[in-house]
Amino acid sequence: MKPQGQLLACIAFCIGLCAWPTAWADGASPSPDDIVRQITDDLVLEIEKAQDYYQGDPERFYGVVDGIISPSIDYRSFTRAVMGRYGTSTYYRQLLTKQEKERLKGQLRRFTVVVKERMVRTLSKGLMTFSGERIEVLSPDPEAQQRIKQGKSISVTQLIYRELDQPLEVQFKLRPDKNGEWRMINVVLNNINLGKQYRNEFSSKLKDFNGDIEEVIDYWSHAETDPAEELVDNAGH
Repeated sequence: MKPQGQLLACIAFCIGLCAWPTAWADGASPSPDDIVRQITDDLVLEIEKAQDYYQGDPERFYGVVDGIISPSIDYRSFTRAVMGRYGTSTYYRQLLTKQEKERLKGQLRRFTVVVKERMVRTLSKGLMTFSGERIEVLSPDPEAQQRIKQGKSISVTQLIYRELDQPLEVQFKLRPDKNGEWRMINVVLNNINLGKQYRNEFSSKLKDFNGDIEEVIDYWSHAETDPAEELVDNAGH
């Protein structure tokens, strides 16, 4: 995969899972497109700083990326979505014993930790391929502006311009939470729906391990590559 493609497939993946709750100077809540711009700017700034130390101390950069993205990512909700029906309240209520319910909650906690750790490392490695490509976030059209006013979900388009190639198009889907803060709920990279692909990966491994969730978690914990790595690689082509 070309470095330019891997670059912002990874930045896009980061942003696609983030919210940005920080208060702005004028006290007004940021618009969805402003959220995408701000997260991009912060990541790019830290990437530039890391050029001086990454090769000798990659763990330092992993920590920086973790600090930027993790406070704004609901890893628990993301992991529940990855688990499909096994992460739903309906499935939990169908369990007959307290032991089964406690086991499922433990699996969710453990899998959430695994997803976070592997995601941060995969994204950090991909982000270090950045070499100054131009990134453009499109302002919402009139229809999207109306949906923003109505508090409905919208998609924000980001274009990543690569040398001698068509720009990588990224669609971020956002919706306001109960407090009116805009939150990222999914990202699509060149028509690859990351949320859906992650769920498919979990479902596939669940079949491989005969429905044993513990085995799936063990696999994700010890696999040499993160499921996200192949997805962002495909998106960058």
